[in-house]
Amino acid sequence: MKKLLYPLAFTLTAFLLAYSCSSEEEDNTPPPSVVKPTTPEPEPEPEVSQYTLTVTAGEGGTVSTEGGTYDEGTEVTITATPAEGYEFVGWEGNDSTEASLTVTLGANTTLNAIFITVQFKYLGEEYSQINKLTSHYINQKTNRYLSKDDVFNKINVRQNNPPVYWRTSVQNTVVDDFDKNGNLDVFGFWFKSTPDYAFGSVEPGKYFLYLDFFTDNPQEPISWDTEIVWNADLLLSDLNGDGQNEIISFNDNSHDARVWEDEGNIMPNMPTEIVSLDSNLNFSKSFVGEPIKCHDASLGDVDSDGDIDIVFFPFSDDNNKFPLLYRNDGTGNFIVENLFTNESLYSNYSNFFTLSYDVFDLNNDDNLDIIVSSRPNLRREEDFSNPPSYYELNQNIEIFWGNGTGNFDVDNKAVFNVANNFDYDLSVLGYGFSDYDLDGDVDIFITTTRAEEWRLLGLANVTEAVNSGLYYNNYVIYAFRNDDNIFNDVSEEIIDIQKDMSLTKYSNFYKIYFIDIDDDGDFDLVPGSNHIDTEFEQLKLLYWEKSGGKFIRRENY
Repeated sequence: MKKLLYPLAFTLTAFLLAYSCSSEEEDNTPPPSVVKPTTPEPEPEPEVSQYTLTVTAGEGGTVSTEGGTYDEGTEVTITATPAEGYEFVGWEGNDSTEASLTVTLGANTTLNAIFITVQFKYLGEEYSQINKLTSHYINQKTNRYLSKDDVFNKINVRQNNPPVYWRTSVQNTVVDDFDKNGNLDVFGFWFKSTPDYAFGSVEPGKYFLYLDFFTDNPQEPISWDTEIVWNADLLLSDLNGDGQNEIISFNDNSHDARVWEDEGNIMPNMPTEIVSLDSNLNFSKSFVGEPIKCHDASLGDVDSDGDIDIVFFPFSDDNNKFPLLYRNDGTGNFIVENLFTNESLYSNYSNFFTLSYDVFDLNNDDNLDIIVSSRPNLRREEDFSNPPSYYELNQNIEIFWGNGTGNFDVDNKAVFNVANNFDYDLSVLGYGFSDYDLDGDVDIFITTTRAEEWRLLGLANVTEAVNSGLYYNNYVIYAFRNDDNIFNDVSEEIIDIQKDMSLTKYSNFYKIYFIDIDDDGDFDLVPGSNHIDTEFEQLKLLYWEKSGGKFIRRENY
């Protein structure tokens, strides 16, 4: 039995061994492998655009950076600093006129800071910011004397064929650097007349421009036509905020025709004319408003919105003409409206006759006020045999207080009197403003001249009146101290030689400026502009030095 079991066990063992070997040979499947997780490739960062900023400085100054390469959108601030004797005027490559300029890079950019030589050092009295926007301040800041030689031998032009005399007067000129080359130029108005006319003709004049007038090499004049016959005044101001002054021209075309009694040949009055000259001397002009006969005008931000408006008191016998405001919309376009809102205006001022007025903040409330000379009884019936009924010996000065809206209340005013202690008539011609007593408010100075009607005096014509010393070659100066907005006459106390009513070597003058002529730290009283190009020396040699709180007349400075 055991013998039988042994073979069976052996056989079973052999079978199992064979099966095991067979199974190992047939399973060729590799063992499962371990899969490692993969890390995704990072997205490439977008490329940042870069731009080059190149900054240079013209002659006369430096810049805070020369630029470089910057990423798109980078803000870079550049500051231009003028050297002594120069001033910064703008950027080539950018319209800004600010010395500190911030640019955001979005393209390659090249900038050049432009400097010009300082035209002159302003030595005049400083005022509040609202007063620095007035035409009076701009005139005082840019005031340059034109001598008799300047007018007669450089500006006035005699044309032989046909015989014509193109002539000007100082109040018909303005001074500015129109072409931005660092030299002052003279822009003005020529009257057309024959050599023996004191005033002009009844034919249109011309505008003229003398470049680099005060240098050793002034340029030949450029001229342009205009329909204006008699120019009442030229004023400078930046009306549209582009950094370039416009010239505002006011007129009374009937003036010379009336003077010469050529009534059949009167030219129609024209509206106010705005003349634009860019730095390339491209000339353009346009009329604004309706035709207005005027003897004066004034500019300022009367509605306190940051731009320059025009104030008008028409010089007219027309009862339908009233004081007007030309309200600037900020771009140099004007909306014409009545200056006063009161119904009483139409009865009190329908025939308002004035030679001169101005705008200035006189009560320190940052609103411009209006100062105007009024002669409400002047244009009564012309009875030449009875002078007292035709002329008033005194003139009222009225100050209409502003409220910043541009609309004035005709009853909200201060009134004082220019007392005429003479037996003849005076006309108020212009104003000056100074805190001469250093008490923090604005005092008023007024200039006048004789203005009798020549026919009342038995004279043949205006020329005879001029030559007799009764017109335009004499002056009176008044000073009114501001005491809490009450104006007291202190003329005789503070002005040496207050009046000169003789036939003098000086003509009358319109404006009064306060400039430190003698460079001693205070402001002297300086005549601003004369009337016409008479044979008298222009007002280059006459001023009143401030000394000890008074003004002492000086000559030949």
